[in-house]
Amino acid sequence: YLEEMEANLFAAELLMPSAALEKAIAKFATFDMDNDLHIRSVAATFKVSQQALIIRLANLGYIKL
Repeated sequence: YLEEMEANLFAAELLMPSAALEKAIAKFATFDMDNDLHIRSVAATFKVSQQALIIRLANLGYIKL
């Protein structure tokens, strides 16, 4: 289980580096998690699913699930 978690974290950082993700979010005057357009746009930027993006944002402390 621990190895799987570490692998998931590694993959998330590889696909959505925290610095690049922060820049993508900063493009919005106010990033709104409830705005589907914001989520879809950032997910498309990184070519990941919306669910993967939301989990990554939660792991980085941007949102609470």
